[in-house]
Amino acid sequence: MAYKQEVIKPYSTQGEKKDQVETMFDNIAPTYDFLNHALSMGIDKGWRRKAVDRLGKYKPQTILDIATGTGDFAILEAERIAPARIIGADLSEGMMQVGRKKVSEAHLDSVISFQKEDCLNLSFDDETFDAVTVAYGVRNFQNLEAGLREMLRVTKKGGHVLIVELATPPHFPMRQLFWLYSHVWMPAMGRLVSKDSSAYSYLPATMEAFPQGEEMEKILQRVGFCNIYWKRFTFGICTMYLAERKKAETELYGLIGYPLGHSFSRKFFTEKFANEGTDAEYLNFEIPDANMLLDVVRQNPNLRGLNCTIPHKQAILPLMDELHPMAARIGAVNTIKIKRSPTTEGEEPRLIGYNSDIIGFTESIKPLLKPHHKKALVLGTGGASKAICVALEELGITWRYVSRKGTPSSSVEGTLTYEEVTPEIIQEYPVIINCSPVGMHPKVDQCPALPYESMSERNLLFDLVYNPLETLFMKRGKAQGATVKNGLEMLHLQALASWKFWNSEDML
Repeated sequence: MAYKQEVIKPYSTQGEKKDQVETMFDNIAPTYDFLNHALSMGIDKGWRRKAVDRLGKYKPQTILDIATGTGDFAILEAERIAPARIIGADLSEGMMQVGRKKVSEAHLDSVISFQKEDCLNLSFDDETFDAVTVAYGVRNFQNLEAGLREMLRVTKKGGHVLIVELATPPHFPMRQLFWLYSHVWMPAMGRLVSKDSSAYSYLPATMEAFPQGEEMEKILQRVGFCNIYWKRFTFGICTMYLAERKKAETELYGLIGYPLGHSFSRKFFTEKFANEGTDAEYLNFEIPDANMLLDVVRQNPNLRGLNCTIPHKQAILPLMDELHPMAARIGAVNTIKIKRSPTTEGEEPRLIGYNSDIIGFTESIKPLLKPHHKKALVLGTGGASKAICVALEELGITWRYVSRKGTPSSSVEGTLTYEEVTPEIIQEYPVIINCSPVGMHPKVDQCPALPYESMSERNLLFDLVYNPLETLFMKRGKAQGATVKNGLEMLHLQALASWKFWNSEDML
């Protein structure tokens, strides 16, 4: 697959990109360090430190620093991680010549060495290094995926790849301000100091073309990395990516649902595994049909547990071999433990269904409840709402469903339609819980049709939606003095409960 930055070259549309990049860095080598730090006003040093410290948690002893340039990143790794050996690899002899002098002055010759290498065809054997790093260099790869695969190849199983790369800020006004900085000030400074006008026009062009954030995460996953964590620095001017080469027996967890673009679970568990040093991976499995769950389980023998989100929380019930009593009472499953026991035909998985929604919701809303919060309206009648209703009963709160007019659930006895929610109902039922997707990104200008003007400080509005962090439902209630809360904490709590379900010996 081709990417835009691959065809951007420093000097001419003719010839190989890697040859032009080598020439460019040879040209600017004498002034590179001065310009690099001056153009970022020294902020780049902080970005490097944060990235290296993140990698340092894994204590790599052998590191390959690709596109090492003048060796700044390699020197920082030597100082902050203290590995046994670092090889700095680069196309440009001019840059490495500066780097060798800096390494000698820092008395790190016994740790850091330099070697001319083509990142698309590294000379090292498979699985040579505990970690491979590249700071501000992947934009220059003539073939991005080929370069990433080479980095994967020379990384040991269970080892890590760290990428730090410049990017364009995603939001106004920093995006516009940075455009002026990178297209006017940066080239002007480059021409004045380095005498190479092309180099510092090439830089912003490749920054804008380079895949960023979620797109880069998908590329890393596609070439074979797992447990991918990324973080933006300083309004998005720089992004760090940390990825792992999968171990042969890495435990696997994941999420089923459809669609899954909105889900936070993968990012949450990937960060949890990285922070705790857990040898595990979390993947998304988009399945339009709940019956495809069995295929997911059979095709992934290392799969130990799954979360389940809309629209399958109720549809997967018949597929469970066992149900936790609370999940049976709720009538919905959002956590699946997969137990594999040897049989004559191999390993036959057993699926045990749990529901962690009730745990997350109860612990999240409890601190907000006041003595007059005795009745609640539950907006929506899906799988999540069933857990909420059971939790409310456990809290001693009576409830009524609110559903759209004309839906099957709207005709169920005791269910209100939105048209029937009057100011008097709002006063009688001061707790209002939105279990519907109304107001979720990208439809942030929508909210449940309620008489918000009749709300007051007596009301408590809880929205299971967490993207955006403050929905229109919450904003309109807050404007009337109501207490409001989103579903983010609930998600964190139920995710931790899921982890406990998956890893406790017997939770039935």
